[in-house]
Amino acid sequence: MKRKDFFNLAAIIFGLVATLHLLRFFKSWDIMIGTYEIPLWISLVVGVVAAVMAFNGWKMGSK
Repeated sequence: MKRKDFFNLAAIIFGLVATLHLLRFFKSWDIMIGTYEIPLWISLVVGVVAAVMAFNGWKMGSK
């Protein structure tokens, strides 16, 4: 796999992860693991970090 293709694929994956986490945050979807409920603020943090990683991957892939 070429370097450019790798960064584009990583950007797509991180973009999907960011979208799902930010949707969960804004729609207030609950996630339960056993009896523990995952707080919404975790999805906000993970969504922003994944969005930054997707943007950086897209930039690196377009070089």
